[in-house]
Amino acid sequence: MASPSGGFERPGSHASHRIGGRTDSSRLTITVTAAAGGRARVVVVGEIDLDSAADLRRVLAVTLQASTGLEIDLARVSFCDCSGLHVLMDARYESLASGQTVAVIDASPRVRRLLGLTGTLDLLAITTRDDANGDPLPARRNHPRQPRSGRPLLERGTDDGRP
Repeated sequence: MASPSGGFERPGSHASHRIGGRTDSSRLTITVTAAAGGRARVVVVGEIDLDSAADLRRVLAVTLQASTGLEIDLARVSFCDCSGLHVLMDARYESLASGQTVAVIDASPRVRRLLGLTGTLDLLAITTRDDANGDPLPARRNHPRQPRSGRPLLERGTDDGRP
C-alpha cells in the first residue's frame, strides 16, 4: 500500500497480508506481499533496465527495512540488464550488512543466464517455487565477496580482482 510520500507502509492485519504495494511502470510491475517469518515476497514482472531499475531499487530498499528479509520472484522477468543486476546485488549487500537475507525464488531463463555469465548466480540463494512451498527460505549468509563455488569475485572498485 503506497503512502502519500510514495514509500511503502505496513498496514494493520489485512486478509491479503500485504506489507507493500504495487508499482507499475510501462514495462515493469512490482508487487510486494508478506511471506512467512516476517519476510516479504517481491514479485517482479516485465523488463528490468536502466529506466525501471530505480523503481525496483526503491521498492527493495523500503521493503527490506520493513521486513526480516526478501524473497524475490523473477520468474516473469522478460529482460534484465546490468542495471537490474546491480539493484539485486546492492539489495544483497544491504541485507548482509543488516543481518538479513535476500533470496531469489524462481528466476526466468534470461535472468539465470545473466547471473551465470556474471558469476553472481551462487550469490543469490535461487530456489524454485517447489523448493519454497510457501515456507520461509533457509537463511543463507554467503560472504559478500566470495561465492559458494570458491571462485573469487572482483572486489568493488578494482578491475583486476587483486586486493
